[in-house]
Amino acid sequence: MTAESFMRHTAFKISLPLKLLFILTILLSGCAGQWAARRELLPSGKSRIPPAKIIPIDYRIAPWYHFKQAACSLTFDDGTLDQYLIAYPELESRNIKATFFLLTSFREECYWDDYPVRRRMLSWDQAREIAFSGHEIGSHGKSHVELLRDNDASENELRDSQDRVTQEIPWQRGITLAWPYWRSDEETRSLAQKYYIGARAGVGIASYYTERNGGIPLFTPPDLFQINSLAARNADSIESWRTLCDRVLAEGGWFVPSFHGIDDGRIDRESLGWEAMSLSRFRLVLNYLQRQNFWLAPFGSVIRYIRQRDAASLTLVKRTRRRHIMVLEDNLDDSIHDHPLSLKVKLPARWHRIRLSQGTRLLKYRLDREGYYIFDALPDGSDITVYRIE
Repeated sequence: MTAESFMRHTAFKISLPLKLLFILTILLSGCAGQWAARRELLPSGKSRIPPAKIIPIDYRIAPWYHFKQAACSLTFDDGTLDQYLIAYPELESRNIKATFFLLTSFREECYWDDYPVRRRMLSWDQAREIAFSGHEIGSHGKSHVELLRDNDASENELRDSQDRVTQEIPWQRGITLAWPYWRSDEETRSLAQKYYIGARAGVGIASYYTERNGGIPLFTPPDLFQINSLAARNADSIESWRTLCDRVLAEGGWFVPSFHGIDDGRIDRESLGWEAMSLSRFRLVLNYLQRQNFWLAPFGSVIRYIRQRDAASLTLVKRTRRRHIMVLEDNLDDSIHDHPLSLKVKLPARWHRIRLSQGTRLLKYRLDREGYYIFDALPDGSDITVYRIE
């Protein structure tokens, strides 16, 4: 109701000063509502919490999910049939989730002429089964052409391959990419940012996985569209893998092996990917990785975590004798950046028993030796409520 219509429908008379007061109050309340709406749309990096409401709080955001020592993402390129028949069941038996970067052409014919070899490909139905199980389906381009030089052709490849993954597996949206032949340039990486949140590159075999050519991805990689990876081959020794993994763990970095074929000794040659690793060697690698303090997660999950972790802040907006209300916000698109962050928060010493919730969800927590409460929460700006139980 406008100020004028309010005056017309009021049954009693109001003096002129009061009329002016009513009009001014209504106008100001409208401005306040508009300010509140704008406050939620501040540019990335700006808090939605007014500075006057910020209360100091002692907290840490974990470098990696669940405070793991380092991250590791198992990735598979091309989408050959052996990945569905051999690698996928082996990963499922261990509850390890990986990323499968698919060439989006060739799925209907189920063949790819990877000259001079003709390779049998997994189907979209099989890709959906993999995705339903919690693995990530990413893009490896349409037809495995090198995405360099011709910007128009490169953008068509980047856009069309993402569109196809999104069409076939809409709940994942195909927002990560593996560069064909592991190669890109500054222009194509700039193009990729229009469609993806990160991209995997690589340099080849273990002996070249050095600082000169990218090295091990750091805690915060300088370029999320050039994440270095290791081409996993049967020829590489288990000792070389252990040495690399120990380095990653010591540096708190991110290990990203790039697998192609997995061979159980019975599958036909056309169904195998490039440089196939034996299933027995693959199992040795998985055994070793599972014994270490790695966060084993799909490529896209780690990209999300890095983006959210580096942008998020925790704010205490209200506290009483028995209740604290906090807000964890990263100012990123929550429809994409939806991975929980692991936190540790110091609460008053007398708070021995608490109930912790975010929105309508109860959150699990544990108390460490230093008196920090450790839990996972979404950085979506919703209220995190800590209630002291007396």
